[in-house]
Amino acid sequence: RRPAGEGPAAAHTRDGVLTLTLDARKSKVTIGGAATESDAYNGRYLGPTMVVKPGDALRINLVNGTNEDTNLHFHGAHVTPKGNSDNVFLRAEPGKSLQYEVKLPATHPAGLYWYHPHWHGHTEDQIGDGMAGAIVIRGALDELPGIKGLTERLLVLTTRNGADPNQPLRLVNGRRQPALDIRPGELQRWRVLNASADDFFNFA
Repeated sequence: RRPAGEGPAAAHTRDGVLTLTLDARKSKVTIGGAATESDAYNGRYLGPTMVVKPGDALRINLVNGTNEDTNLHFHGAHVTPKGNSDNVFLRAEPGKSLQYEVKLPATHPAGLYWYHPHWHGHTEDQIGDGMAGAIVIRGALDELPGIKGLTERLLVLTTRNGADPNQPLRLVNGRRQPALDIRPGELQRWRVLNASADDFFNFA
């Protein structure tokens, strides 16, 4: 059995600000049980989960140690695309850094979002390498009866292409065919993120 675990490591907001460095570079990582080298954030396949609240600010230092241009996109977030916020026209060249400041509106819907590179021509490959992560925005939804207090699990679905393009490696939290334990009749809250570049999953 391969436990799915609780998802990638989490970075939490403090005093209304989430401060985080994403160091993108070639690293030795374990993907689907196999050791390999891949461009990754902070030396791990899949970036840390950002856990924030409406009204918070995300201060992200993106360090590009790869040999390609890269940047960040905050997928689904209701934020400005201007300046050094969710601006897909910003570019970190190899060896350079970008400082992002993304301000979430106080009225931002709670839910599951994600971040990933969005530099034209490199997006698919970089996401496929695991340069992506979840954003959990907590809010009123989390306080509803029947939801509050439930065991939560984050399942990040990704795809790795191998030698046979017709047999992609589909992963949950970087693991191949993992297992999750749940008691008979137990109710859990699962957050499911499709963080693949261009794949879909029959999820059951």
